[in-house]
Amino acid sequence: MKITKELLAKKILEYLNRKITSDELAEWAENVMIESDYQSEYFSIISETLAKIGLINVKSFELPIAFYLNILVKLDFFTVFGLEPATEKVKEFVYA
Repeated sequence: MKITKELLAKKILEYLNRKITSDELAEWAENVMIESDYQSEYFSIISETLAKIGLINVKSFELPIAFYLNILVKLDFFTVFGLEPATEKVKEFVYA
């Protein structure tokens, strides 16, 4: 299986939207690291991210939400233009 930026972004969003747990995300990352067939243009981002995510099930090792949002930015899925007060509640992150 080829590990693409879309697949990584999908899994991060599933975690951020609480569709999977941190343990499930860590297990997924550990399993796909074995594949090591990463999208070549994003090889370093994907490999470094999977290595870090693979450690989140280790006691006292957590990654802040900002880490995941920064990865989405690096993968070209999320852009921050500025901060404004929310006008409505958003129940999940969406990427286009």
